[in-house]
Amino acid sequence: METAPRMDAAVTIHDDYQIELKLNYPLPRGSTKTFYEVGLFVFAPLSLGINPATYSKQQFYTDLQTYIRIKTPSIPLNRLADGETSPIGRLRAVIEAMVRQPSKEPPENYESQIKLFCCILKSAVRDFVAYVSETAITDDRERLVDNYLRDIRRIAAEYRDLRNMIQVPGLAKRTANIYLFGDEYISLLIEDYTYHLVEELLGRGAGLSQEKQKELLAMIDDEV
Repeated sequence: METAPRMDAAVTIHDDYQIELKLNYPLPRGSTKTFYEVGLFVFAPLSLGINPATYSKQQFYTDLQTYIRIKTPSIPLNRLADGETSPIGRLRAVIEAMVRQPSKEPPENYESQIKLFCCILKSAVRDFVAYVSETAITDDRERLVDNYLRDIRRIAAEYRDLRNMIQVPGLAKRTANIYLFGDEYISLLIEDYTYHLVEELLGRGAGLSQEKQKELLAMIDDEV
């Protein structure tokens, strides 16, 4: 069995009664199973009166809460619609397979791919907007705003082109509803982060040409 990549851990105070232990488990590509063994040692002062008689092992495990969160893949904004292996490309492949074999209910991977695409898009837009907001050189900032406008328009157009693929007889009505929920989410995402970008740049006095302001505001209007 191959050795798994090193696991990262962080301990923080959650509130007056709880501590939070975050463990980051890397998942190696190509491995069907990955095993991690975690050793946890808790040292409590004697003055707290914690011992097997006052706090049993069963109570400890009853109080323990565990959650699993799948980390959103980090993909640059300008790569979200590039090729068959991009998030849009994967979603298109799922829809093509679904259309070839229509059913009363959409397959599970159809809804999960739309949700995953929306999550990846949110992370990519958030990171890019933050980067543009922190860029100090005016020429670089204007160029990055151009890239933002180009990439957002392209990604939104690629997603909306998929609508033609699901408008065929035989597909469940829920199929279109899931797609439209994703479309609405994308619109809200574009409105929110584009407005935040304009507000951030103007609020900091960073400077933004009137032309770029108009283009960004026009893109917001298009999504309303």
